[in-house]
Amino acid sequence: LADPAVCGFPEDRVRLLVDAVAGGVGVVRGLSKWLPEASKGAELALIYLAGHGRTLGDAGDSAFFLPHDADPEDLVTLGIEMGDLRRWIGLLDARAIVLCLDCCHSGRIIAREVAPGRSTPRDVGIGPSALKRLAAGRPSGKDVFVISACDEGQFAYEVADLEHGLFTHHLLRGMKEGEARDDLGSVGVCELFQYVCEAVGR
Repeated sequence: LADPAVCGFPEDRVRLLVDAVAGGVGVVRGLSKWLPEASKGAELALIYLAGHGRTLGDAGDSAFFLPHDADPEDLVTLGIEMGDLRRWIGLLDARAIVLCLDCCHSGRIIAREVAPGRSTPRDVGIGPSALKRLAAGRPSGKDVFVISACDEGQFAYEVADLEHGLFTHHLLRGMKEGEARDDLGSVGVCELFQYVCEAVGR
């Protein structure tokens, strides 16, 4: 993200949390405190989360992103509920926000709109969730774009040979290696998302 040849974010505006530093407290503090302060008035804020995702309840009513120290059998204690993530994003003052999620059930970040009494399909498989606008109660004129490794009820896959999840591998190829360049040679959000969706689908 800080590489001038790729994204060009100022180094002091990039925060990387991995392994033990990416525990529940660190991730929540980063998303709810550091990011709102660091992105105030920014043209763009980018959030990238990779890890495990789990659902809670027989119908998968709630979905959680699991930080490094979360217990898959006790999601509520240290798991980060997707609804909380939506609310934190809604508080950001950046003009546009891009959210990339590489975890199972990541499409659940988009609030379900299901008519009463109707069930939601739970297609367990692989398939990236397309570029979507996230309704997070944001002021008019401020957009949030989401690309997720899979839709709700689906699994995201790690590929040992790639040393990343399949989604992240193609996200990096699109950004770093220019696979998602448009006709003018730049990588825009829409071009990147389209490339990742097609590449993961293949």
